[in-house]
Amino acid sequence: MLNHARTLLINRDTSHQVRKLFWEPVPQNYTAVPLSNGLLRVRRVLFGDEPDLTMLYYRSRQLLSLLQASVFASVLTRHDPRITYQWTAKDQISPEVYEPHVSGNTQPVYVVSRPESSGMPYGRMEYAFQVQADSVITVTAERPVPGSRIFPGNWTNALSDEIPLSATGYVFRMQQPEAPESFRINGIRRPSIELASLPGQLASVGEEALVDLFSAGRGEPWTSLQSAWLEASDFPDTLSAITAALILRTEERRTAKRALPW
Repeated sequence: MLNHARTLLINRDTSHQVRKLFWEPVPQNYTAVPLSNGLLRVRRVLFGDEPDLTMLYYRSRQLLSLLQASVFASVLTRHDPRITYQWTAKDQISPEVYEPHVSGNTQPVYVVSRPESSGMPYGRMEYAFQVQADSVITVTAERPVPGSRIFPGNWTNALSDEIPLSATGYVFRMQQPEAPESFRINGIRRPSIELASLPGQLASVGEEALVDLFSAGRGEPWTSLQSAWLEASDFPDTLSAITAALILRTEERRTAKRALPW
């Protein structure tokens, strides 16, 4: 069931999935499963309020990798032993993947990170900006937060002032062009909340959400999953329990039946 588990964890209509970084094949004609408010609160902690596709693919691979290495992997492989997603792929840890990409420019453009600047909204990894430079510099954001800002064309030693790329934590400077210039800056950033911080965040979703997630009082596998969440001291174990429970509860709602037996 692990291939199916990934589909359930992403839980996005097939028609809304496209080939992006960390993409992997998905079943045709899958329709997103409506979830209860409690399960949605859990998903918002794992993925963010309105995650982009890159975030869904990235975080799903992280969570499934933990789950695959946990004692709960057997819950999901019992009825379908196929594992075709790339849970050992190393593209997520390659620094080059997270470097800004500048295209269409004729003059040098320098993009640097400013930790004191506001970073990406949680759930968004993709950013894309179109820049027009003439007497003024117009920066149009497509992602993560659409909008447009105009900056004066102030040049010092043929370099512009630092210009922020809104909601990314990046700024850029460009060399003064000899003619009107148009170029694009895009890329991805790591999620603003790292994996190890999620258990602490999940502790605040409320008792109602956790009761809904672990189907309290229904026996196995729910008793073991809830015990791991309550008693495990290592975040891989707690996140594996949360992930397995969310997948199984999503499958229950998809089929309107009891989850697969332990």
